[in-house]
Amino acid sequence: MKGSAVRDVLGFAGVAGSLVFVGLEIRQNTLATRAAAFQDMGTAISEVWLLGAQDPTLASLTLRSLQDPDAEFTAEEEAQIANQDIAALRQYEVVWRQVNLGILDREVLGYFGWDPSEVALGDRWQRIRGFMSPDFRDFLESAQSGR
Repeated sequence: MKGSAVRDVLGFAGVAGSLVFVGLEIRQNTLATRAAAFQDMGTAISEVWLLGAQDPTLASLTLRSLQDPDAEFTAEEEAQIANQDIAALRQYEVVWRQVNLGILDREVLGYFGWDPSEVALGDRWQRIRGFMSPDFRDFLESAQSGR
């Protein structure tokens, strides 16, 4: 083997080794990104539910709204339950976007404990839908119509 052929083989081996290293680094970074996104999701979901658990009035409102999506509320109660609905839906939207970007797997949407096709927001949806981004609103409305 001539000197130039040896250099070519060594050069190719160096490039191949570098590509393997870069591939491993990208994989590790992807795993770290997914783990961080999953951690953030868990924290955000916990905060929404913990808020209701720590406030007996909000817990009662949540229970009433889940049992009867068309229940009547005072203006103050309506504001509380609407804020909770918006917060929960915003957290769902963050995860939905991460799924669409390929950061998280689609199955994590089920980790919320509810499915948008099963959630009945009743008349409240018309009052809060404007707080959702258009593409996410379309997703939710499409899921609702598929019930």
